[in-house]
Amino acid sequence: MGRLRAGIARVLAYALPAYVVMALTIMVHGAVAPWAAAQPLLDRHAGQTALQVGIGSGLRKSPTRGLEAVKSRYYVLLPAVLDEPALLRITQVDGAAPVETRTRAGFFLLLAALLGALVGSWWIWVRPVLHAAGPRSRDDA
Repeated sequence: MGRLRAGIARVLAYALPAYVVMALTIMVHGAVAPWAAAQPLLDRHAGQTALQVGIGSGLRKSPTRGLEAVKSRYYVLLPAVLDEPALLRITQVDGAAPVETRTRAGFFLLLAALLGALVGSWWIWVRPVLHAAGPRSRDDA
């Protein structure tokens, strides 16, 4: 059991900070290279800043059309998220007009995952360094 726990801790030590870096990279990517297909739908939300928080793409099998290419982007609208916490998903299937959906659960799952990754990264990497330094007395300053 000890080896399993050590192995999980070792994986999390690198996976949690990687998740945080990935989340920040997706946000920067959304600001630098906005998805053109999503712009008409995002323009409907006047006065809101769309922060891209997720990217998805893949293939799905349709019983009538065969394989379909699916592209998705996930956004949080600021400051509207403070009044109505929701994740905005814009999906485009095979180049058709994009479709917008909102999910409250998705927002809270995303928030929990990001907070968990931040706290876990701090716990594994920063906390031991602070603990090793120990408390400082006033005479040391």
